[in-house]
Amino acid sequence: LEASVEGYQQKLESRDIVKIINDWSPRVARLQCEFINSLGQTITSKASGVATFVATGTRFITNKHVISKDFGVSKKCNISFATGNTKLEATLISVIEEKDLAYVDMNKYVNLPGVVGAVKTCVDKPVIGDQVVILGYPSVGAEEGITATEGIVSGIDDDYYVTSAKIEQGNSGGAAILVKNNCLLGLPTLVVAGKIESLARILPIK
Repeated sequence: LEASVEGYQQKLESRDIVKIINDWSPRVARLQCEFINSLGQTITSKASGVATFVATGTRFITNKHVISKDFGVSKKCNISFATGNTKLEATLISVIEEKDLAYVDMNKYVNLPGVVGAVKTCVDKPVIGDQVVILGYPSVGAEEGITATEGIVSGIDDDYYVTSAKIEQGNSGGAAILVKNNCLLGLPTLVVAGKIESLARILPIK
């Protein structure tokens, strides 16, 4: 009986995760932001962003380190999605100095299939052991499609949540979803290499 209950629970959790991936994938964009370095060369930073809507139009939330480098802030970001049908170019880019947070704005509302209303952010703080799903476009992931990884909240480190979910370069600015409430917990942002494995950080979004 215990084995049956455990198997049924695993099936339910699996369905929940599939639904979460399907619900959130349309919001997660691939960002390719361009910079001009001191030699006049064009450098491209590839990462992820989460779509929402604000009073001025469609906004993509991402990490500051995605669009701000030693040689300045990006002047242009190209935006695309796993479906490949929507491709945008944004030049309204701003950073939040006190956090690893940035906005890439469109001065109009863009019709994004499957994206309705403002992004649902988590109200309650997670507890250690809560399950999370990370969505984004890592450099080592599928070239066209979005990549999903899962893990738990492993701890709290300063202003970040620590997670066991695997995060690769390019995942920065993607979506970290708290499974139990199906809400945006934050942005996957930093990976700190340990002696045995890497534990990633999630920047909380409120």
